[in-house]
Amino acid sequence: MTFANLLTPDNQNIKKDDLRFYLFSTQLYLLCLIIHAALIVFFFLIKVYLMTIFNLFSCILFASVVIINKRGLLNLAYHLALIEITIHSSFATLCLGWQSNFCFYSVAICSVIMFTTFLKLYIKLIEIALSSFLYLFTYGYIIKHSTLYNADVFHINIIGFVNIIVMISLLTSIFYRFFLETSILNDKLKTAAETDSLTGAYNRRFFNEYVDIEAKRLLSELNYTTESKHQINFGIAIIDIDNFKKINDTYGHLVGDNVLIEVVEIIKKSIFSRDLICRYGGEEFVVLFTRTSKDGAIIASEKIRKEVEQHRFIFNDEIKNGQITISIGFACFDENMSYNIESILQLADKRLYTAKASGKNKLIYE
Repeated sequence: MTFANLLTPDNQNIKKDDLRFYLFSTQLYLLCLIIHAALIVFFFLIKVYLMTIFNLFSCILFASVVIINKRGLLNLAYHLALIEITIHSSFATLCLGWQSNFCFYSVAICSVIMFTTFLKLYIKLIEIALSSFLYLFTYGYIIKHSTLYNADVFHINIIGFVNIIVMISLLTSIFYRFFLETSILNDKLKTAAETDSLTGAYNRRFFNEYVDIEAKRLLSELNYTTESKHQINFGIAIIDIDNFKKINDTYGHLVGDNVLIEVVEIIKKSIFSRDLICRYGGEEFVVLFTRTSKDGAIIASEKIRKEVEQHRFIFNDEIKNGQITISIGFACFDENMSYNIESILQLADKRLYTAKASGKNKLIYE
């Protein structure tokens, strides 16, 4: 289901970055509503009527919180729930004592506060300080005075056991969500560091790292295998879009960006998934053919050139069958006996220059 499909006329103000928190918090508030409804019945049966009334108000509050949250007022709903849980757990501890284990909700509260993404750090620290102060006050009161209710020990132990289970489940869920968020963020950072944001091709930094690893792998195979070089060789094709500056100057940079994107898509369709394409410069791309013979890489490069030439680009409302061409310089790993990547790149770049200087729309490979 897409982000847009999850929104209703009431919660259009929810940002895409807050969607996961919205979904998680909605489930959590509904769970709190169910738990408090069950506590109404439980406390009524054991005749702790003050807690019965308190949980009745808690149910009303959490029903309101669910509605507020669904309307996209995430901050307001969050703070109302935070206040309720903090006061409720402190009051329940005053009524039933520490053995009821309501005090453990303070740990969960602090965890929720710290993992909340839309709060500033100083606000988080203030909320944790206020929550901690309330529990210290509760602790001091119980030491000096007795609990408000002398409930049956068996019932207290049941409540304490249930609260421990709830706390373990809640904290596990919180930390799991935090792990997922961290994993998603790391993937985004990795993608941003390795790929070109416009075309989706790998960037030059990633290419330089990858080609170095690939070269070391190949050299290792050359030293320890009996296979002939052409069976384990790889080649590099440098591709440049002909007259790209003219396209930008004539039709605008947005059209130029679309041309870059479409060219990358054409290249991706013409190579194997094991091969690598990167954006090496403004309109310049490099394709690394891995575990491909020289003849196979040349055939693939020529196919890329023809596919781009035959593709029809939309330049504007009048020109919907625009044509562009590319020039390609290709070099193979076994053409440089020192197996120096820089030398191979220079050889491919030199052949690209020859292709551009001799009329463009060409593949030069020797």
